[in-house]
Amino acid sequence: MEPERSEAVKAITSYGEDFPSVVVDNNVWGTQFHPEKSGPDGLALVAAFVQTALLTSARQVIPAMSR
Repeated sequence: MEPERSEAVKAITSYGEDFPSVVVDNNVWGTQFHPEKSGPDGLALVAAFVQTALLTSARQVIPAMSR
């Protein structure tokens, strides 16, 4: 599968074939994985992902609020 905008692809996974597994476009993040099947490591990954998304969103919202 070839994405329309290859610069948005941040990670590729090989599982029978290569496919985009992380896509970021502005403030939209998309992923394709199953961390819930990975026990504590998967939960840590989800927590880090959420924290990163929240921090990224906050950096974009706070400057806009100060205008």
